[in-house]
Amino acid sequence: MKNFLYLFLVLLSSLVYGQKYPPAVVVKNTNDTVKAKIRISTNIFSPDKVTESSFYKVVRLVDDNHKKIEKINAKDIKELTFIFNDQKRTYVNGGRKLKEVMYLGKIKWYRIFNQNPYDQSMQYGDEFIDEDGKSYSIGMFGARKATLLKAIKNNPELTQEIKELKAATTEDLINILKKYEY
Repeated sequence: MKNFLYLFLVLLSSLVYGQKYPPAVVVKNTNDTVKAKIRISTNIFSPDKVTESSFYKVVRLVDDNHKKIEKINAKDIKELTFIFNDQKRTYVNGGRKLKEVMYLGKIKWYRIFNQNPYDQSMQYGDEFIDEDGKSYSIGMFGARKATLLKAIKNNPELTQEIKELKAATTEDLINILKKYEY
């Protein structure tokens, strides 16, 4: 009975996380570029959503038969780029973990991932880096608008527009950051 329970849990976990193998470009810290497929997981309830826990610390390169050919630690990766569901995703070195590039311009916006050690759930926070290199972090429940206002303090025209945002969605923030470029 105990073995049946273990087998059931293993099979259930394999169903919950689907495996996908998008082609990717990995640039290592040594500036070596590797073009290969990588293994990522998706959620069974939202198969169009990537589960970052499957690669944010270790990227697994696979061959055309989905057999592992190389494992690269995040600390050895300068940049990882792949396309999933017609959306280009770029991750850069964030120390021992990869962080997602949300926007690059005068103000840079990164998404940082953390995994809960108890239930393995993923939490994320955002980070804006202004023109002077000053970092503004936003926790999971942080105020995106207030933090963005701090980062663009020298642009009064956009200040009012940010205050008028209702939800501060990803698209809203990217549009504001694009306007800041000019």
